[in-house]
Amino acid sequence: MLSADMELEDKEEPEPGKDIEKVAAKASKAKSGGSMSKTIVRAIGSITAGTWRSALTNKVASFFGSATDYTPVYSQYIKKTVHETLSTDGWTLHLVHSTDTSLAAHQRKNHPILMCPGLASSGAGTWDLLPKVSLVDYLAAAGYDVWYIDIRGNGRADKQSRVDIDDQWNIDDYLVQDVPACVDYVLKYTKADMFHWMGHSMGGMLGSGLCSQAGKWSRRMRSVMLVASGCFGDGSWHCLLKKLIPAATCITTFGFPAHITTQGLALLANTPAALSVFETLFYWCPNMEKPTRKVLLNQCFNFIPQRLVEQFLASHDSPTGLSNTTGTFLYADPDMLAACKVT
Repeated sequence: MLSADMELEDKEEPEPGKDIEKVAAKASKAKSGGSMSKTIVRAIGSITAGTWRSALTNKVASFFGSATDYTPVYSQYIKKTVHETLSTDGWTLHLVHSTDTSLAAHQRKNHPILMCPGLASSGAGTWDLLPKVSLVDYLAAAGYDVWYIDIRGNGRADKQSRVDIDDQWNIDDYLVQDVPACVDYVLKYTKADMFHWMGHSMGGMLGSGLCSQAGKWSRRMRSVMLVASGCFGDGSWHCLLKKLIPAATCITTFGFPAHITTQGLALLANTPAALSVFETLFYWCPNMEKPTRKVLLNQCFNFIPQRLVEQFLASHDSPTGLSNTTGTFLYADPDMLAACKVT
């Protein structure tokens, strides 16, 4: 069984994060209140999957269809700082902290929100793509202390080595190694006793996995929200695909280059040759403006390693749902979830 009580090594008090604007500028130079649930429900209709704000300039974005607007929408006083921490097995993980500096102490919420993206997705691309579709900014302006995370292989966290074929990981590594490290860092930094968890797709599965562990981290979860997530894939499109076209699973035998696939779709998007049926695997086209689709497809997604694909295909579509590689732990264990006190 996966242990939630794995003690992390004692760390020094985390140093304040780097201002995100300064980090972006340095990188550029080197290369050349109600409840949380009610708050999110009010926003979720207008918020969609979202990536890094400085990734495309307005000039480049206009080439893709129309100028992309980076003007703040919810608040012009939201400060974003970049943080890093190490997983228990040594991978560098990336976190971005967002707060509205204009709010008084009595306007701020008590517990931080950790926002985890889905499979092969970046935190920025999922939660903070552009100001007008930024759930991060919406929540920060509402008084929440917001953190989105990039676990190994995603966003700005450590990636798989191009030369080391053994340099891989699976979903269990996320749950046992990466998520505890991120939670531990945020709680120490904020000095909070509990946290909210919000996960999209696989990020939601990890939230369910934390609850199923019934360990120290689940006891510190103030609430859990799953966005377009589920540990049971029976009847889903990928389950039907495996049955209708068995050879389709062979394509992912050595991993899946999601980043290359989506960048190819981006080149065709908004043209007569657009492959809209494949775009719907990533978003619902009527809900997204065309320039936003381009930004998302070009920058949100990453390579999916072989071991992760194997674990997902082996258990996600089974009657018991997603499990660890040995089949001894269920990410949505009905007994554990029934006993969980998290809302």
